[in-house]
Parts: sequence; structure tokens; C-alpha cells
Amino acid sequence: VDKLLSTIDSLAESLKSRKKEENLDEVKLSILLEDVITSLEIQLEKAEGEIVVKKPLDGIVIEGHPTFLTSILQNALDNAIKYRSKERRLEIEIEHEIRDEFVCLMIKDNGIGIDLEKNQERIWGKYNRFTSSAEGTGIGMYLIKGMIEQMGGMVEVRSEVDRFTEIRLYFKMADRKEMEVHE
Repeated sequence: VDKLLSTIDSLAESLKSRKKEENLDEVKLSILLEDVITSLEIQLEKAEGEIVVKKPLDGIVIEGHPTFLTSILQNALDNAIKYRSKERRLEIEIEHEIRDEFVCLMIKDNGIGIDLEKNQERIWGKYNRFTSSAEGTGIGMYLIKGMIEQMGGMVEVRSEVDRFTEIRLYFKMADRKEMEVHE
């Protein structure tokens, strides 16, 4: 446990020490998401759930650190799987919208939800957990926020207890002219 906590603290420190928006790569969002979903297939099968991408992401290119981008999506989707409801079949919907210079990727599940009235301030903290119904370290949301902000983006959460949780990830888009060529 001490070794894990040390690793987490090191990762958190590396987030702080990196210069904001330094050396960002252009990444095709559709390929990134497909790779992350593939990496979670076994977990998804065990959970007897499904992920539905509501609108194709073809042609959308975002800016970021590939390792951070992968980790953000893995954490968000892993949380959706981990905190599923035992009362219904797991369904995760992924949609997106273009908002100014950002693409907003919305990942919505039908899981146990979070009481945001009680936990709004704590949701982004390190080692904060809101249920004992699943294994976890309580750092997923902390890391998501740190990594996405490091790349010039932002994150929001909407949730209702025993109904859903939706995480909205705002990624900076690559040059819009280039994006339009790919669409």
C-alpha cells in the first residue's frame, strides 16, 4: 500500500511540474477511444455491460499528451464499469459536442451515482471515495482533473444517486481547418 501511495504521489507531482500545454501532440479521438474501449473489454464482459458511441468521432483531432489522454479515458470508463448498479444492466453512452475550441466528450452511465450535494467539493480530492461497494483508491477523479487541466482542458460531473453519472471531458481541438478536411 505504501508503494502504491508513493507511486500515486509521484504521478501527482509530475502533473504539477509539467508546464501547462507543453509539447501537445495531435491525437485522433476515435482511435484513442477505440483503443481504450478495447483495453477494457474483459472488464466490460464480466460486468455484462455495453458501451454505445452515439455519434461517430471520425475526423476529430484533439491536442494532448497521449499517455494522459489514455489515462483520462481509462479512468472515466473504469469508474463507469466499477460503480455500476446491481439493479440493472450496465449501459455506458458516449456522445460529443463541439464547443468553441473544445470537443466535449460526454461519458454517461446508469450506475449508482454520486450525491453531489454532499460531495461536490470532495469529488476532485485525492483518496476520496464515496462508496465501499467497489474496490478503488479514490484518486481517479483527482488524476482526470489534473491531467485534463494540464493540457488546457476542463472536466465537469453531473450525477443523480441511483440513476446516472455523466463526466464531461473538454479537450482542446487541433486546428479546426485540419479537422474539417477529415470530416
